Amino acid sequence: MVIFQANQISLSPFNNSNLASFGNTLNFPAPATRFENASTDLTAIPQSLELFPFAAAENYLFQDGLDLYLIYDDARATIALYNPENTIHFIYIHNNTFDSLELNNLSNVLSISNFQHGNSSTIISNNTVTNLTSNGSANFVSAKYLTYCFVVHQMLSGINSMGYFILTTLL
Repeated sequence: MVIFQANQISLSPFNNSNLASFGNTLNFPAPATRFENASTDLTAIPQSLELFPFAAAENYLFQDGLDLYLIYDDARATIALYNPENTIHFIYIHNNTFDSLELNNLSNVLSISNFQHGNSSTIISNNTVTNLTSNGSANFVSAKYLTYCFVVHQMLSGINSMGYFILTTLL
C-alpha cells in the first residue's frame, strides 16, 4: 500500500524530473507461489490467488501506531466506496496541495505505472493544483498499466501548461 496524503508542495521548480513515482511493485502471491510446511515436507499449491483483509494482522502491525492505522483505514474505506472488492493493494493520492510549480523539460509531476496486482486499486482524490506552469508539454499524472484507477474531486486553477491532468494507459 502507498498513501501519499496531505502534502503541501509549493514554489518548487522541477528540472528534468518527476516529483514522485509509484508502482512497479512485486506481486504477491505470484502464480508460481507454493507453500511448504517444513515439519511435514508437504507442499501446497494455492487454488486461488484472491486475497482478503486480515484484521488480526493489521491490528498487530498497527498496535503501536493508532494514528497510522486511522490513516490506513480511512484510505481503504475511501477506496471501498469506489471499488470494494479491490482494497488489498492500493495507491492512494489524497488531499494534497500543489501550488506554484514550475515544470522545466518535464513530462509528469506524478507517475504511476505497472500496478496490476489482484485486488488492487489506485485512487487520486481531493487534490488541489494551482499556478502550475511549464516550458513545454507536461502532464500532471501519468498512469500506465493499472488495473483500476479512479480520479475524483480535483480542483485546478491557474494552469499554464500544454498536456493533460491525467494521461493514462490502462490494461
